[in-house]
Amino acid sequence: MAATPRRRKRAEPIASNAVDIAFEAVANDATLDSPARGLLIDQRRLINAQLLGERLSNGLKIATGAAGLAVAVAAGVMVWQASRADGLVIKAFATPPSLVARGVTGEAVAAQLLDRLNAMVTTANSAEPQRRVAGDPSRTISIQIPQTGLSISQVDQWLREVLGQERQVSGELMIGDGGAWVLSARNGATPLPSLTGAPAELPVLLQQTAETILAREQPDTYASFLINVRRLDDAITYLQTRIASDSVDEQARAHDMIGTALAQKGEQTGAFDAFRRSVDLNARPSWRAMGSIAPREADRGHPEAAARYLERYLEEIRKNDPRDRLTAQARRLRVLRRGSMLATLRGDHGFALDAAAELNRLGSDGAGAMGVLGQRADQEALAYAALHDVERAAALIAKNGPPTVRQVSGSAYQVAAAAGDWPRALAAIEEHITGYGPAESSLENNPVAYAMKARALRFLGRLEDAAAALEATPLDCQDCVMERGLIAAARGDKGLADHWLGQAVRMAPTIPFANYEWGQVLLARGDLEGAALRFEAASQQGPRFADPLSAAGEVLLLKGDPKAAAAKFSEANKLAPRWGRNHLLWGEALAKLGKTGEAKAQWKIAAALDLSGADRARLAANLGKKL
Repeated sequence: MAATPRRRKRAEPIASNAVDIAFEAVANDATLDSPARGLLIDQRRLINAQLLGERLSNGLKIATGAAGLAVAVAAGVMVWQASRADGLVIKAFATPPSLVARGVTGEAVAAQLLDRLNAMVTTANSAEPQRRVAGDPSRTISIQIPQTGLSISQVDQWLREVLGQERQVSGELMIGDGGAWVLSARNGATPLPSLTGAPAELPVLLQQTAETILAREQPDTYASFLINVRRLDDAITYLQTRIASDSVDEQARAHDMIGTALAQKGEQTGAFDAFRRSVDLNARPSWRAMGSIAPREADRGHPEAAARYLERYLEEIRKNDPRDRLTAQARRLRVLRRGSMLATLRGDHGFALDAAAELNRLGSDGAGAMGVLGQRADQEALAYAALHDVERAAALIAKNGPPTVRQVSGSAYQVAAAAGDWPRALAAIEEHITGYGPAESSLENNPVAYAMKARALRFLGRLEDAAAALEATPLDCQDCVMERGLIAAARGDKGLADHWLGQAVRMAPTIPFANYEWGQVLLARGDLEGAALRFEAASQQGPRFADPLSAAGEVLLLKGDPKAAAAKFSEANKLAPRWGRNHLLWGEALAKLGKTGEAKAQWKIAAALDLSGADRARLAANLGKKL
């Protein structure tokens, strides 16, 4: 029987590479300095180095990509900025060597021209968007772009010229015949007039060239510069050339600025006409134009138009357009100034008084900001007089003295009228008219003053003279038409009185004074129902006007309704707390209600306030009654 072969043990796997062999050797030889262990350590170091190299390579690729992206973004920004470039670059002028030797280099000429342009822009302080004006960038330190021979500033300038709207100003300063200097300049491709002068006149030549450039590039700014340096005739001449423009907006701006120049010259009539043309041409006229027109409309007896312009003025100036370049205080002063005028037109004399007081608190700038409304104290006096606080109004006038004949004579008239001192009122208004001067006191430009004169004459009983004062006044003057009606009423001509007063009401549907005066005529006539309707209409037009409230209370008192009358007198007192007649009538209503103590308290207040002679006699009679 053959022997069965012996089955051999399965052999261990043979190592396939040096690392495997090293691992097997280390397993059999654990000494630290064995060759196998050294091989494994070297292999680990090689792997770590490879991994580090891969990381560095990846990081370098990322950094290179980020740098490329940054360059692309920077280039994009440069292109975008270049496409929006819009301004002037003043390049160095060409100058002969003989001038360079004297220090008159092309760079110096360009720098002086640039300085003058920037100084004019600063002086103008114009709301016109300003274009960039800069020196020649090729003369500045620049960073070179490798392997191109170009600098970044050169590339930027090239992009601005190709993509943007920048224009270059260049030129020459030469020596002409007889040693005179000749300055020639070009604005882009347009040659400017060459100027000749003595060497000492170079600053004048540069100024004239700068003005020519500014007039071409920034017309509104140039006009503002001329106005602000008081070259008013030059400004008007320049602006008149712009009126011929095909652009309606440019025509409107030119008329607006002509109005400003004429106003500064004291030619108010021409200024008004210019502002009016500006507003008529412009869908959104400047608040300056509307603020200037409003007082002129009021002087002409157009209170409704004046109120509309004031409302638009306040709406525009409160928008706080940064182009206006007004400080918060300057804006507040203007709001108070014109807001006070609007409030006065609506009978809100309390607001007018508060506005004048705030202008006082805001400091000395407030005096200038009052403009046509007069000095702050004068405006306060007018408000106190309208609120029937004659004592305080008179004290203000006496304390502050006349800044101008026109201003104080105007407020003196109102104070005298409130006190019933019509001889003094007549003298004041005649002085007021004279203070305006021949042109400004004309019937066309200031007919309201003649209506005020007629009123004083009417109260003095001089009805023929009053009518004569109004004879030539225009029929679109609401104050004049209203006074015609009041003169007719004083003559007993009811039909003519109602005709003229009805006309006055229709001419100013948001102004309360015509309805109030018509109500007083009807009250004197004994038409209590008609008077009540007119006083109610006046209160609707002027909800903060105290006079129609008190008059309505008087009607209710006559109709036998003392409770409702007392309520009206109380409302009026909230608006005019120092009105003596209102306290007198309020006391009478309370007495009829059996409130003896309250009635006497009201009469005590009335006794300490201003009252007409008739009202003071009425008060004495009331106090003498056995209640």
